[in-house]
Amino acid sequence: MRLSTSRYITNLIAQFLLLLIDILINSFAEFARKESVVLLVLYIIQVVCLIFAVIVLVLSFFSTYAFQAGLVELLYDRFGLTLFISVVYLLLTIALNIWTLTSRWDKPLQSTAEELLKHFLDGISPLPLSKLIQVSMDVPNVDLKFIKLLQEHIKSVTDNEESSLLNLGTCGLHVVLGSLRTGVESVDWDISSLLCHIYYLFTDSPARRALFTHLTECASFPLKFCCVRWLEFAKCFQTALQIWNHVVKFLKEAKLPKTKSVETLKSAACDPFLKCKLAFFKTIADECQPFLQRFRTSKPMSPYLFEAVEKLLRYLI
Repeated sequence: MRLSTSRYITNLIAQFLLLLIDILINSFAEFARKESVVLLVLYIIQVVCLIFAVIVLVLSFFSTYAFQAGLVELLYDRFGLTLFISVVYLLLTIALNIWTLTSRWDKPLQSTAEELLKHFLDGISPLPLSKLIQVSMDVPNVDLKFIKLLQEHIKSVTDNEESSLLNLGTCGLHVVLGSLRTGVESVDWDISSLLCHIYYLFTDSPARRALFTHLTECASFPLKFCCVRWLEFAKCFQTALQIWNHVVKFLKEAKLPKTKSVETLKSAACDPFLKCKLAFFKTIADECQPFLQRFRTSKPMSPYLFEAVEKLLRYLI
């Protein structure tokens, strides 16, 4: 009987594809070293591919004439080392992936204040520290410690007993955003919940959106309200104001299931001052938004900060 290798072409192609995926993940996984979740997904894909590679290898043994003739010992003598190396490589890969992910989660790739200070001083080494006026920073506590260490370092290398570094505190954008968000959440109006539920009433439901347009002749829909999308606060309030009457009409005429979103909106529809509340917060958001947009830049805007904050407070008061 004439032997043919065509029956093994599919197995060889599968083995090469799985090997290629393994090589690519080993080569480029480090680019995702700062994203532990992405790294976890890549490692899962790699392990699954290796398991399939071992399965394909075993199936290729089962399809040989030697195995069908009962010569399993012959196959083991010839290819036992290959199977052993494949299994060992799989186990070593799993162990390495577990160790890598464990080290990532136990000690994330975050810089300490001391490391920030070292690299910061290296970066500005040609410049005299006595000429340094101010260093901008974000909210994290590591930045606060960095500023403290920097001030101590300036005192130690200069003749001044006190650091001349101008400390403006943490990010002014986060302060204004936090105050706006706190104001929305502090009152008992539940505006945040309303904006979330009015969005989720229509999202991922083309039939409900079509019914809303048919009953109200309104083609506008609410925007997604998210507490961290601070440049879209005013847009969310504005859209909710524009379509609220249509939403109330839709709630009355449409047959909707008793979900949390529907019940929340029906309860809000009974509030005669709801549009006043939305307009109130829209006015505040409109006043805060120019400040947030103006100072969201890498330009040296510190000289204009006091005047802008004073103007913002006067408008709000």
